[in-house]
Amino acid sequence: PILSVQSSVMALRLLSILLLSVGMWRVFATTNDKNVFGGELKECDPGTGFERTGKCESGEGDVGTHTVCAVVTREFLEKQKELGNDLITPNPAMQFPGLKEGDKWCLCALRYKQGLDDHYAPK
Repeated sequence: PILSVQSSVMALRLLSILLLSVGMWRVFATTNDKNVFGGELKECDPGTGFERTGKCESGEGDVGTHTVCAVVTREFLEKQKELGNDLITPNPAMQFPGLKEGDKWCLCALRYKQGLDDHYAPK
């Protein structure tokens, strides 16, 4: 085959990030509730997601496009905090518990891409 399975998966992930970065994924995610592979959008973790449904859905008002379910690493959390995106400190007003290494959370697509580009993306 021209692309290995791993290369194909990475290509699909990059395509989804590209769609997210130009705002097109919002149309797919809110209209069809599908994942990037066309399957059912499954729960990431209870209490996460822009609407706190547990799913990484985007909708009206979600300027961050919280559509990437990831297991966060300490490196990602610390780097994001350095950049002014504090994901560690709880924020009760936003129903945000604060994250620690190993937590699953719906991340902003561009923050995930930032980590991917700089080689500290979570899993």
